[in-house]
Amino acid sequence: MNGHIPIRLSRIKYKEEARKLLFKYAEAAKKMIDSRNATPDSRKVVKWNAEDTMNWLRRDHSASKEDYMDRLDHLRKQCGPHVAAVAKDSVEGICTKIYHISAEYVRRIHQTHQALLKDCNVSDPEAAEVQDRLVYCYPVRLALPSPAQPRVELHFENDIACLRYKGEMVKVNRSYFAKLELLYRYSCIDDPRFQKFLSRVWCLIKRYQVMFGAGVNEGTGLQGALPVPVFEALNKQFGVTFECFASPLNSYFKQFCSAFPDTDGFFGSRGPFLNFSPASGSFEANPPFSEELMDAMVTHFEKLLEKSSEPLSFIIFVPEWRDPLTPALHRMETSAFRRHQMSVPAFEHEYRSGSQHICKKEEMYYKAVHGTVVIFLQNAAGFAKWEPTPERVQELLAAYQVCRRALGSPGPSSAPTTPTPASAGGSGDKDSIAAKTAPERSASLDTSPASQDNNSSSSSPVEKTTPPPETASV
Repeated sequence: MNGHIPIRLSRIKYKEEARKLLFKYAEAAKKMIDSRNATPDSRKVVKWNAEDTMNWLRRDHSASKEDYMDRLDHLRKQCGPHVAAVAKDSVEGICTKIYHISAEYVRRIHQTHQALLKDCNVSDPEAAEVQDRLVYCYPVRLALPSPAQPRVELHFENDIACLRYKGEMVKVNRSYFAKLELLYRYSCIDDPRFQKFLSRVWCLIKRYQVMFGAGVNEGTGLQGALPVPVFEALNKQFGVTFECFASPLNSYFKQFCSAFPDTDGFFGSRGPFLNFSPASGSFEANPPFSEELMDAMVTHFEKLLEKSSEPLSFIIFVPEWRDPLTPALHRMETSAFRRHQMSVPAFEHEYRSGSQHICKKEEMYYKAVHGTVVIFLQNAAGFAKWEPTPERVQELLAAYQVCRRALGSPGPSSAPTTPTPASAGGSGDKDSIAAKTAPERSASLDTSPASQDNNSSSSSPVEKTTPPPETASV
C-alpha cells in the first residue's frame, strides 16, 4: 500500500528530479483513487488531473524546474484532499497497528526488567520529596543500583573493537572504544573497577544500532555532527562547552544531552535536552532534522531564556528549509532572543557522519545538500558575555572554510577530541577537558593533569533542576 500513497514532495533541487517526482505523484494519485472507495466526484477530479499532468509531461520536454514545481503545486492542491480522504482509514489502521505492537514490546520489556530487579533483590525506591534548586550540571544518575551484568567478550580485529554477547556482536573503532573508556572513567560513579564497562558499552552501541535501523547507512543522519574546526571555533570564540543533541559516540565535548539516559548516563550524558533546564552556560544545538523536534526545541529555548537572568546562550544549527518554511526556523528568526544569524550555502560545507564511530576514513564526512542556518539565541546577560561580534562570526565562518581546505577529499584531517578548557563561564570548566589534534579517526580524550585538576565550579554550566532523573537501571 505504501507505494500507492502519494508522498509530500518539496525541497527539490534539480529539473530532472522535479520532472520524475511530478510523474510519480500523478501516477500514485491515480492508483490510489482507483484502488479505494472514493466518491464519483473525487474519482473524476483526481483521474482527470493526473492524466492531464502525465499527458503534459509526455508532450512538453522543454519545461523548466519552475514549470514542473508549479504543476506539482497545482496537482497537490487539486488531488491532495481527495487522496487524503480515501487514504485516511488505511493510514490510521497502520498507525494503530504500530502503536499496539510497540505497546506490547514495552509491556514485555517492563516485565523482564521487573523480573531482573526481583532476582537481584532490588526494589523500587519511594519517590523522594524534592525542591527546585541550582546545581552544577552532572551526568544522569540511576535511582536503582545496577544488577550484576552478564559477561561480554572483547577482542580486536585490527582497528576494530568487537564486543560479543550471546553470539551477537557489536563493533566500534578502537579509538572510539578508548574514548568511551575515558568518558566512563570521568562520569561513572558505581563501577570504579570497570567490571560493568563492557556490558554497558555493548548496550550503548546496540541501542543506537536499533534506533538507526538495519539498513546500510539507515538513520545515521540522526547523529550527524559538526566538523571539528567548527567545534573548536565555538569553544574559542563563544565559550561553548556543551552539546544539546549528541551521544557518547559522536560527542565532541564531555558535557552533552542525549536521547537515552539509561545507557548514556554512564558516559556523561545529562539526559534528553527537553528535560534539561540550564540556568547559565553557552550551548551548541544541532538537532536531528525532525520538524516536530525542532519546534519543541525552540519552545524549550525560549522558556529557559525567559526564566534566567544568568548568562545563557544557544547557538543553533538547522537546515535552511524555506520551501516550505519550517515553523522552528520561522520562530527563531522572529524571536526576541535572536541576536544574529548567518547561512552556510549548500554543498559548501560538510557534516561528520553519524556512523563516525565505525565508518571508513573516506566516509567520515559528507557534503550538506541543503544550506545550514546558524542562529544565536541569547538573553541579555548571555549577549553581553558572548556577543556574536563580526570578528567572532568571521572566525566561525572561517572554521567552515578550514574544513573545506582540509577536507578536499571526504576524509577529515583530525577527529573529535575534547575542547579547550573554556567553560560556559569562559575561564575554565571543571566539566571540560583540554583539546588536542588527534590522528585520523581518533576519538581520544586528553587526560593531562591540568585538565583533571581544574575543579573550579564557578564556571561550570549551572542547571536549575531537581535531583537527576530516576531511570531504569541497565
